[in-house]
Amino acid sequence: MNILWLILGLVALLFVIYVIRIRVIIIPARNNCNKANDYLRQGEFDKALELYFKALPIFEKMLGEDSDKTAALYSNIGTVYYAQEEYDKALDYYQRALLPFEQKYGVESAQTATLYTNLGLTCKALYDYDGALWFYHKAKTACEQSLGVGALDTATVYSYLGVIYDIKGEWDPALWYSNKALAIREKFLGKRHPDTEEVRSLIAKIKSEKK
Repeated sequence: MNILWLILGLVALLFVIYVIRIRVIIIPARNNCNKANDYLRQGEFDKALELYFKALPIFEKMLGEDSDKTAALYSNIGTVYYAQEEYDKALDYYQRALLPFEQKYGVESAQTATLYTNLGLTCKALYDYDGALWFYHKAKTACEQSLGVGALDTATVYSYLGVIYDIKGEWDPALWYSNKALAIREKFLGKRHPDTEEVRSLIAKIKSEKK
């Protein structure tokens, strides 16, 4: 009987410790993340970064570096660094988020597609066009599977692929992907929308270069 009461007391103590940890440590860290997200949306990147880094060691210690919540924090930090044009740092944090995203959501999910796209954009900003192409193709597959081949987000990835192939001087795939993006944008956004006109201008550029 004494052993039973001892076990019950230990369980109760562990529960109290768990509750204290949630209320005192994790919840304030999550609140910091929520405030940082607001700052990010408002374009106040330094304030966002300060709060993200306050939360980061707590997330890493309490939830683990492979947690999807920690990975989301890595991704948000990468987005801040990208906006600040600190592309090496952005790439580092996006890469930290990659494996947990793939494990949590799968390689063909919309969430992972967004991360692949961000990685592609960052590689492009660093003039790593082969790396950008690699991630854009992974984003394309994920978008096609999770959103469909006719979705606007899929069209965005097609347009990014068109840009990279144009930079590399590979005109045929550049035209192919750009035309796919154009068809989708004309259908959903109309012929005069800025995004539609942007990809139409790219197609004209590619055709002039191909001659």
